[in-house]
Amino acid sequence: MMLLYMIKIKKATADELDEILKVFKESIETLAKNDYNTDQIAAWTASANNTGRWLTAIEEQCFLLAVMDEVIAGFGSLKGGDYLDFLYVNKNYSGRGIANRLFQELEQESYRLGKTQISAYVSKTALGFFQKKGFKQIKENIVEKGSTRIVNYYMLKELKKII
Repeated sequence: MMLLYMIKIKKATADELDEILKVFKESIETLAKNDYNTDQIAAWTASANNTGRWLTAIEEQCFLLAVMDEVIAGFGSLKGGDYLDFLYVNKNYSGRGIANRLFQELEQESYRLGKTQISAYVSKTALGFFQKKGFKQIKENIVEKGSTRIVNYYMLKELKKII
């Protein structure tokens, strides 16, 4: 039996930044703990401290929230119409189709803008999801945050024109 969840998609606002950052940090700390060590997770979540970058993303990107039960269940953003900058799911809403729905909305926006591909830097944790969505791994990438090295993957998805 397939469960249907009521997921509302809406544009993010700066007023929601604190809750977005909470989802970001808790998602990484909980969902990525089997793929990254404590130092890597701490370095990754430290980017939440750069509130200027987050506010700019909310203001300038197609930055969407998935809301369920009046809670931010996930968020995703598309920069420049063809770069998937963020895609995170609230740790309490994992496995309910949130990432799927957000990606679908962002991919449709990319189509609407006439883009031919979407790129993303993808964590080990999210690699399988992106492969299922048709992304191809281009290269392994190492992000250095101080003395901490974090592996992710640069991936591309070719967008097929809908006839």
